[in-house]
Amino acid sequence: MANLLGTTLGRYRLEELLGRGGMAQVFKAWDPNTQRYVAVKVLHQHLAEDPGFRERFSREGALIASLNHPNIVAIYDFDQVETETGTIHYMVMPLIEGPTLKERIEAYNMRQECMPLHEVVRIIEGIASALDYAHAKDMLHRDIKPGNILFDERDTPMLADFGLARLTFGARLTQSGVASGTPAYMAPEQGLGEPGDRRSDIYSLGIILHELLTGRLPFSADSHLGLIMKHVNEPIPPLRDSVPELPAAVEAVVYRATAKDPDSRYWSAAEMAAELRSAAEGHLVSKQTMSISQQQRVADHSRRRSLVAFAVVSVAAFVVFSVAVLRATIGAASPATPTVPAVSAMTGGAVPFSTDFNDDDEYSVGWPIREEGVFTSRIQDGRYILRSQAAGQAHTAIFSPEYYQYSSLIIETRATLSTDSQPDSGFGIVFRYVDEDRYYVFAINGRQEVSIWLRQNGEWHELRDGADEWTIDEAVAPPGEPNLLSVIADGDHITGFVNGTRVVDVTDDSIEEGAVGLYIATTVRPVAEVLTEVTFDNFTITNAVPSMSG
Repeated sequence: MANLLGTTLGRYRLEELLGRGGMAQVFKAWDPNTQRYVAVKVLHQHLAEDPGFRERFSREGALIASLNHPNIVAIYDFDQVETETGTIHYMVMPLIEGPTLKERIEAYNMRQECMPLHEVVRIIEGIASALDYAHAKDMLHRDIKPGNILFDERDTPMLADFGLARLTFGARLTQSGVASGTPAYMAPEQGLGEPGDRRSDIYSLGIILHELLTGRLPFSADSHLGLIMKHVNEPIPPLRDSVPELPAAVEAVVYRATAKDPDSRYWSAAEMAAELRSAAEGHLVSKQTMSISQQQRVADHSRRRSLVAFAVVSVAAFVVFSVAVLRATIGAASPATPTVPAVSAMTGGAVPFSTDFNDDDEYSVGWPIREEGVFTSRIQDGRYILRSQAAGQAHTAIFSPEYYQYSSLIIETRATLSTDSQPDSGFGIVFRYVDEDRYYVFAINGRQEVSIWLRQNGEWHELRDGADEWTIDEAVAPPGEPNLLSVIADGDHITGFVNGTRVVDVTDDSIEEGAVGLYIATTVRPVAEVLTEVTFDNFTITNAVPSMSG
């Protein structure tokens, strides 16, 4: 997006950049009509590439602006303007200069204190009231987090960005470049690519409640994808292990709000807030507390029962794989272009494959090594390096295709495109590789673009409905900076993440199983001496389910 500081949108002059997020930039702006400062939220221009966005902006913008509640940040105005670089969509809100809830939590943590229980109850009641009001109007938030909760001059908690997810996702809620929530607060069903409902918002509020009571989040992980899977599979740890004085009834409210099964959560935010106040005031007896905790355990068991066989087979597969993996060192090279799939539910299981490409790593020997010709691949200093000097070609480096025939799995790798490479060089993850003409590719390039492809019958098929072959996405880091690529493939549902942001969510069942690997590609018009050179720091497969033929 062009530098907008000092420009005027409508009647609003943008004077200061206040913040930047995955959906928008926020500016402090002067409104000459009312003689006051306001906040102007300018949506990222790539969101408007969706053909239906303009109509949706008018429809949903009016609905968002109709929300009138003391705990919801109001929308004064919304409009769009045409510029030389395209259409700019913006919303105008009151300028709230108080702290966010995130900043308030950080302040308590700096003092090594927990927020007083009465203060926690007051904040949750305010946000719950906002949710109940909006839910009654069939409006969901879908990205509730402390950074979206502000405090005005009267210290009233106010929920911001209401309806923005609905506006940017559209009817399918799977637009490229937008994640349906923040992984640390995301309900399990959202993490699995489902749109969710009012109970998804309640789950996020339950995670915030946990953080307010303990000073920390219930889950942590090395990657955003790992964090999502913890929300899907792992129970909330006991709060009273870290805060012994916390009433058991209050702890039980957190458990119920964050049940894995939405049917076991509170039906309304008002019900959650009322039970929290009763628990804080000591009106809930231990018998009631136990029954709620039992509901959480039953809900977790219900969500997992269909996945028990999945985990058992995964562990068994790991044993077989450990023996077989060292028996093959097979690679492949073929023409190609980028392509990516979508995602679905999985269970925890063994980690059947993980390499950091070091000399003492037994799994590094499974990768093809070539030191000659226009395409080379080598392991050096704990990195796997792929390089191509051939214009208009794609190459795949496949790990042990004879033994790695998996249908459902999670793949992660960290990759860096060299600054010497041509800017439109593509690179990414290959999965369900059958042969040189049948596989999927999830890829990004040096122009900070993303795509997902199916290679089949001598042709490339971009899998995102209505999307261009490549789409700019701010989640992608530029050349010289590492990008964490993640793919979840489960049945016909495939999801791709870049640096923790979900950028691809598609459905395709053209290929049901196959091997895994890495991918690089060049264009037909080389503009750099080194066409493509990409370093991969690691490669990890988790939650794999072997195919019946594997």
